Amino acid sequence: MNMELDNETWLIEFGDDVIEKKAELGIEALTDYEKVVYCFWVIDYSIRNLGTLDAIEDIYPEAISEFEALAGKNHWSSKFNIKEVSSSEEAYYRNFEVFCSELRSVQTCI
Repeated sequence: MNMELDNETWLIEFGDDVIEKKAELGIEALTDYEKVVYCFWVIDYSIRNLGTLDAIEDIYPEAISEFEALAGKNHWSSKFNIKEVSSSEEAYYRNFEVFCSELRSVQTCI
């Protein structure tokens, strides 16, 4: 039975796989796509748990800049800027589904 995951569940589950790989092998072992998902997971975690980006500094301070660099380099997530989306909790939630769906669509192409 192949049930499609909702975006929030996908980010949590795929993000967990990426976090485990990062913990075992280091950030250098992650593919560009895995790094982008990890960065997005860090941003999501911070906003969902604190309502701000403050937790990024404790988890992965480079999350936003690395996300932008890798997404730009690989032509992913061009619909909107991660800084704009993560600038407020409201903007983040308003755009989460579209943004996450776009990231998921990349996964099917790689």
